[in-house]
Amino acid sequence: MLQEINDAMINRMGGYAGSKTVTGTGAQTGLNFSQFYVREDTVIGTLTGTDNQTSATSNLLTTLGISAVTLKAGELHVAPYGTRISAVTLTSGSIILY
Repeated sequence: MLQEINDAMINRMGGYAGSKTVTGTGAQTGLNFSQFYVREDTVIGTLTGTDNQTSATSNLLTTLGISAVTLKAGELHVAPYGTRISAVTLTSGSIILY
């Protein structure tokens, strides 16, 4: 059990799902990422998290305390453990999902 947890954390930190650059203001859905890096000053309009066990969705902007703020280039934001980033819509800027 402990090894499984350690392996899951290493995969999470290492970007096991690869990466995806998001630019523009179109909705990105069907995602499976755990974190995002802010490439330039960015405002996010929606950021949806999905619980990996129950499939319940949540507003990650509220959970992470980043609603209605301009994120600065270089910031890294990580979804809570057990939650994946499943959708995002930018208002401005760009991010890389991992």
